[in-house]
Amino acid sequence: MPSVAATVHIVDDDPHICESLSLMVRDTGLAVRTYPSAEAFLDSCPEFSHEPQCLVLDVRMPGLDGLSLQQILHARGKHIPTIMISGSADVRMAVQAMIAGAVVFLEKPFGQDALLSRIREALERDTRRQQETARSTEVAGRLETLSIRQRQVLDRLVAGKHAKQIANELGIGEKTVAKHRAMVMEKMQVDSVVDLVRLMAGASHGYNGTWLLAAPISNVAVAER
Repeated sequence: MPSVAATVHIVDDDPHICESLSLMVRDTGLAVRTYPSAEAFLDSCPEFSHEPQCLVLDVRMPGLDGLSLQQILHARGKHIPTIMISGSADVRMAVQAMIAGAVVFLEKPFGQDALLSRIREALERDTRRQQETARSTEVAGRLETLSIRQRQVLDRLVAGKHAKQIANELGIGEKTVAKHRAMVMEKMQVDSVVDLVRLMAGASHGYNGTWLLAAPISNVAVAER
């Protein structure tokens, strides 16, 4: 289980199932919140914290069903690792759930070990997602400190281009490129272009740069020499 506080959200219209799953999860030391419907869960969404979390979601419920809830959450940008459960599942339903982002589809009745294992997997996935998001936010903040010219130099550095190429493309001298390069390294808090590439690759979903596909690190290493 994640070392930080984590919460498991259980959505099922059967109060007995909610109670039994809640007790099972609490025995592992995790916090649990239960909801009698998808609508009740949606009403609580604004209260979600930044702690790792996952969703144990029944597919068939009166009113809004589990698959519809998944679609709404996705549309709202709420990416919660989801474990879908159902007492009467079919292949098509399972496929739809997985396409919508479910970690796994469990058919009732399922074993305690199977569910807890999937919960651990879901929470670990959410922990990684939050760490990546935090890292991307940090890198985006560093990028905002760059001037337009420094950003132009950065883009070309991570594309594997050397100082002469950058100078020619930007219409500036190589010494000027070197000065901008030094400022880029300082502001991005890296020691080399290779480190810069790794930093940007680690936050790639927050960076609009095609160099990720075009510039392997080996090319950058050559350009650095």
